[in-house]
Amino acid sequence: MHRFRFKNTTNTTVRIVDLRESCGCQRTEISYRGRNAKISSSEGAWIDLRAGESAWVNVSANVKSLGRLTIEVRVDTIPAQNGATYRCQANGVEGATVNPRVIRLGEIANHSRHSLRWVVKSELGEAVSGVPILPKVALSDGWIISRLSAQEWEVARDVAVEGRLGADWAIGTKISFSSFSLDLAAIGMIRDVMTITPGPIVFLPGDTSAASVMFSRTDGGQLSIEKTRLLQSNGAAASVRITHDEHTLFIQQIGTDAGGARTGVLSGRVAVAFHQEDLEGRVIQFFGTCVSPSQRLMRAKSKK
Repeated sequence: MHRFRFKNTTNTTVRIVDLRESCGCQRTEISYRGRNAKISSSEGAWIDLRAGESAWVNVSANVKSLGRLTIEVRVDTIPAQNGATYRCQANGVEGATVNPRVIRLGEIANHSRHSLRWVVKSELGEAVSGVPILPKVALSDGWIISRLSAQEWEVARDVAVEGRLGADWAIGTKISFSSFSLDLAAIGMIRDVMTITPGPIVFLPGDTSAASVMFSRTDGGQLSIEKTRLLQSNGAAASVRITHDEHTLFIQQIGTDAGGARTGVLSGRVAVAFHQEDLEGRVIQFFGTCVSPSQRLMRAKSKK
């Protein structure tokens, strides 16, 4: 709060009829003869200062933005030439700090669980409340705010990560005080814990007509294939046979001699599901050129 002295230095009475503020964030009061006085031109409230008397102009500001702000108050009088303008500067600062403001989790596994903790310290000693935002978590439980000391609170949330592999993940909340609010958040990127070797299968023309795809985990967890299913197979001259063991998918192309010895373009997709709940199903693509059995036989004879 800033306090200014307004003194009647004339030899006649000066009437203070209004206090005009430059900012809605400020509050101006005037004290006269040991008490606060009401000044309002719209309500016809004023005070008269006799020659040599003083009044005190008290200016306070509720600054919600950061940085330096200049505020003014104009004291209007009758006669008008006896008025005065007072200026002061207010520095807007956050009334609280959060440690950390952003929790950076880096790469995180899908379906993993995390206990998130922030410490909020109020510089003003005000009450604090939390309003959740960015509800990108699987849990429906609310945020937990507990008092650590007279001016410190712990904000906590246990979350389960749900999202698309390779996508950014975030959760946050807004901490509200009476005169300001601030945000806190946790961010990360959902990583893929599975290695697929190779990726898409490419069948090349020739005698070999089988390929395999091996699945493994980078985090040392369990992995076993539950079932496979042919989603799509295109190619007039070929079909495929799908088998698997615990870790490996096998795709075998089977040529046909229908209508004569022909080749054809082969393509399709195979869905793979796993026993482990934390592993998402995958789709493996295959494509290439099919060689019919008669052509294989001809190639085999030519090699002799």
